[in-house]
Amino acid sequence: MNQLMLGFIVAHSHRLQDLTDLVVAIHRRYPLDVFQQEAILVQSNGIAQWLKHHLANDLGIATMLDVTLPARFQWRAYRAVLGQDLPRQSPFDKDQLVWRIMRILPNYLATPEFSELRRYMADDTDQRKLFQLSERLADLYDQYQVYRADWLNDWAEGQATATTQQQAWQPVLWRALLADVGDSKWNNRAYLHQQFISACEQLTAEQRPADIPARVVVFGISSLPRQTLEVLQALSRMSQVILCVHNPCQYHWADIIDGKDSYHSEVKPRLQRRLPGPVALEERQHDSHPLLASWGKQGRDYVRLLDQFDETEHLREAFPQLKLEMFEERLPAQPTVLDALRSDILHLNAPTEAKERWRDVVLDDSAIQFHSAHSPQREVEILHDQLLARFAADPELKPRDVMVMVPDIDRYAPHIDAVFGRYKADDKRRIPYSIADQRARHQQPILIALEYILSIHQQRMLASELFDLLQVPAIQQRFGIDAEQLPVFQRWLAAAGVRWGLDAQHREQLGVPPSEHNTLLFGLQRMLMGYAVGDVDSTEMGWGGIEPLGDVGGLGAEIVGAVAQFIDIICQHFHHGQQERTALEWATYLTSLIKQLFKPADDVDVVLLNRLNQRLQQWLEAVQSSSPEQQISLAVVCESWLSRMDDPTLSQSFLAGRVNFATLMPMRAIPFKCVCVLGMNDGDYPRSQKPYDFDLMALSYRPGDRSRRDDDRYLFLEAVLSAQQLLYISWQGRSIRDNSCKPPSVLVSQLLEHIQQVYGERRDGKPWVMEHRLQPFHRDYFSIDQPRLAKLFTYSHEWRGVHGHSQVQTAQGPLATWLPEQALSISQLEHFLREPARLFTQLRLDTYLSEQTLTLSDNESFTLDQLESWQSMNSLLEDVIELFREGNDVQAIQQLLEQRLARSQRAGELPLGAAGLTIKEWLLESLDEHVVTLAQWLDTYSRSIPTFTIDYKSSTGVAVHGVFRQCFQNAADERLWLRTTPSVLVEHTRYGSQPRTNHLVGLWIEHLMLNTQYPTWSVLVGRESQLKLSPLTAACAEETLDSILHWVVQGLQQPLPLDLMTAMHAIKLNHKDWAQAFQQGGVDPIHESTREFYEQPSHNQRARVREAVYVGRYFPSYDELIASGLFNQLVRELYEPMIAHFYRTDTK
Repeated sequence: MNQLMLGFIVAHSHRLQDLTDLVVAIHRRYPLDVFQQEAILVQSNGIAQWLKHHLANDLGIATMLDVTLPARFQWRAYRAVLGQDLPRQSPFDKDQLVWRIMRILPNYLATPEFSELRRYMADDTDQRKLFQLSERLADLYDQYQVYRADWLNDWAEGQATATTQQQAWQPVLWRALLADVGDSKWNNRAYLHQQFISACEQLTAEQRPADIPARVVVFGISSLPRQTLEVLQALSRMSQVILCVHNPCQYHWADIIDGKDSYHSEVKPRLQRRLPGPVALEERQHDSHPLLASWGKQGRDYVRLLDQFDETEHLREAFPQLKLEMFEERLPAQPTVLDALRSDILHLNAPTEAKERWRDVVLDDSAIQFHSAHSPQREVEILHDQLLARFAADPELKPRDVMVMVPDIDRYAPHIDAVFGRYKADDKRRIPYSIADQRARHQQPILIALEYILSIHQQRMLASELFDLLQVPAIQQRFGIDAEQLPVFQRWLAAAGVRWGLDAQHREQLGVPPSEHNTLLFGLQRMLMGYAVGDVDSTEMGWGGIEPLGDVGGLGAEIVGAVAQFIDIICQHFHHGQQERTALEWATYLTSLIKQLFKPADDVDVVLLNRLNQRLQQWLEAVQSSSPEQQISLAVVCESWLSRMDDPTLSQSFLAGRVNFATLMPMRAIPFKCVCVLGMNDGDYPRSQKPYDFDLMALSYRPGDRSRRDDDRYLFLEAVLSAQQLLYISWQGRSIRDNSCKPPSVLVSQLLEHIQQVYGERRDGKPWVMEHRLQPFHRDYFSIDQPRLAKLFTYSHEWRGVHGHSQVQTAQGPLATWLPEQALSISQLEHFLREPARLFTQLRLDTYLSEQTLTLSDNESFTLDQLESWQSMNSLLEDVIELFREGNDVQAIQQLLEQRLARSQRAGELPLGAAGLTIKEWLLESLDEHVVTLAQWLDTYSRSIPTFTIDYKSSTGVAVHGVFRQCFQNAADERLWLRTTPSVLVEHTRYGSQPRTNHLVGLWIEHLMLNTQYPTWSVLVGRESQLKLSPLTAACAEETLDSILHWVVQGLQQPLPLDLMTAMHAIKLNHKDWAQAFQQGGVDPIHESTREFYEQPSHNQRARVREAVYVGRYFPSYDELIASGLFNQLVRELYEPMIAHFYRTDTK
């Protein structure tokens, strides 16, 4: 074809693939010259990538294609036709208009028309309200320029068209903006548009401006405003304009209406006029499809608007080989309900017609699935299982054939990563996936860290937040921080007493007294002082009142210097970054700050930092073009600059060969074999966006106006039609709190109602909606061995063991005999008596089931909780015995304890001021009883025995090693082993006292070890009570210790079914008088009520099986714990001698 056929060509099809084939055919049959430019207007990056992929695949190359957005193309067309004296960007573009309004609006707040805005702005201290209002007004005026240009034209001439008395300020502000830009004819958008239309009427193809492409293809756009269509029609005089319309129906459906429109257009006006007679609506509704009528308002208005511009009939002869209305139906031999639904919409079948058409056809009802879950996490977990089943059933189905859409991708992204990202590459359950369309601002660590630092004057700078910042790879790279050093630094940070705040000034700025206690500066000074001088004596005060942290040392201490540099930069920003600056000054400042804070750790960081700087430059250009000298606050700069990182672009990655997750917008109408729509909750979709009170367009609707709810309805319609084999819809149909029913989106309800009305119930008689359970490990998911789509199932086989379906074979019987090479410590023997399975797991299997994780405390200790009180008192009590050993009397010890509490204050462990004084007094008072009791014992046993060790080796081959420091002797050479604890040691009942055996076991092991060498009293002094054990003969001590070590040997071959607390719980229930029961022997350690204690949590404690993680790992139920009978034997041989000896001592 030598000459390009000009004109405005509109092609319709219900299949996007057919429209794509048409575009490919046009390029193949009517190619442009090699260097001729072609513009492709799209609505989203997903559509852009889809079209470019198919053009390149079918033509071999896709080049000289300018893929852009309609609004951007429209202004370029204005400049190309009307002359380059038009600015590259309109002075009334939203980006520039924001700053112009922000500068001009304050000058008019004193006028009567702006009284409402004046009241709103009364308490704006940091320009935040001014910026937010300016942003909304700029967005509103931007829409006026596109959809209500005639209003702006009237306003410019001094009229007040379409305004109310309350909104009389809008024309005044618009005229002020026009005056600020300057008296130019181009300032009037309506005039500019009319001049463009007139200029285009004078041009021919030979006179086409160089910047106007020879061909313009509009693809995948579901709605365009009239103004844009007028621009395209004007360009069709010199270019070929092809508008590809994804039209779900082959018939003219621009006049159909749904019930709501019927009420507003016919019923309500008639009732208001009080006219008699019925309203005849049947003629407008009997031929309409209810879903198309309800969801298709946006498309309906668009089709009606296109009828005014369509020149296809006049140009049809120029394209004899191209079909421009492609509505061929391709029904399979065995149609599904989804095929029937698409066909009915295509043929505009009313429900009665559709029901008659499919009455004798057996439809496959598995192509549409509805799933009701309890939470977003469960929705994604259910989807993962369903996709695995689909992939297993259909080998031709690939991950790239699956599209998952959600209303809010940022809300679902963590759940998607948690479910789809938890499987390793070699796991057959792994499904490759990609998440697109995410907003970078609250997802990328660099941006999160930058925004936090910029707003530091509003942040508390908690210890945990500092640690989060240090885990950002770009910060680690900038300051030379090794990620492996962070756990050590986390311990130092906690030990240094860091809680919150940079320094005293930072705290004062937040409205609290200026104290450096527990701030970052306080903690860093302690670390650096500790690295320089090490630990000091508790009676000494560090240099400058700084208490050194002696833990800091070695090569790993370099991280403290790196963190100090990082904190110094943040402090500089805090002190110098709050004053207002011009845009140029802010750009210079922020560029420098980014370089100081971040260094790319990988290619992703390089791209992100480059994009961050580009957005900063774009922001600078937008502000300077309208308000170059305006002073701007940091809050406004931060919000306006970083929000640009979330702006959609046409460069995001889609269709990457994986399961795609995105919002509904980017992939609208693109066909996929499986389309899954999650999050269809009532109120979440269609999204409701209440118009601003000052939005005049909301009071005067015109065809082509954008509506969030109408757009969402049409998006859902396109998503339903784009599913080729499966339409999967899920929502949160049950409350996660009380399991109450929650309705789905009104769109899902309409779809369900239509399916049930037209196509009936499922063939298997089951409901259309599959109700899922709250937990993925519910028993119902394991009722079948092979997954079936009509049943509840899961591929998470790890949960099978919970219900007795475990396929993992565990070894039965003991392991081979094995003895440790090194001697056991006393603490290991103590752990063995408490929970024998612990020694087996840790020593034999070299496995540690620790649930403890170090967490940083962010709150200052104005009071001590029970754990903190116990820890403080226990530390002081250890010092008390040591002070007694050194020969100090009670008065001296009291003074030394006060000094150590003062040191705790300097270390940040106790608060300053009145709160600290109260806590110190309480601690000293609480220790008085202990000190007095210890003094009484040591008055009798006054001689301290030097530290000594005992190495005991039994006939079993197991050795035990112990170090004894707190041993004393009296004048008769009798020995005393003295320990102390702040805990309560004895429970008093009406039948007598009962020792708390969790404290007794440690004392018992030490007592046996000591008495193998020398007869020794063992005493544990606690709060309001003591545990005393009288001396044993060496033979008796050795016999008892050998018995324990015999069971240690057995416990190293297999886990022994024993737990101290479980046994004592049952014994308490079975025996009221312990003294009598244990001295007579044969206690009963099993009770039915103990089952609940072992297996079920109560209101104030966890189930014992969860507390005793080692024994719970091997014996998950009480029945398994006591089944072998070994439980009774162990209690009688390990615990009875200990408690019986306690009571024998107590009677002496």
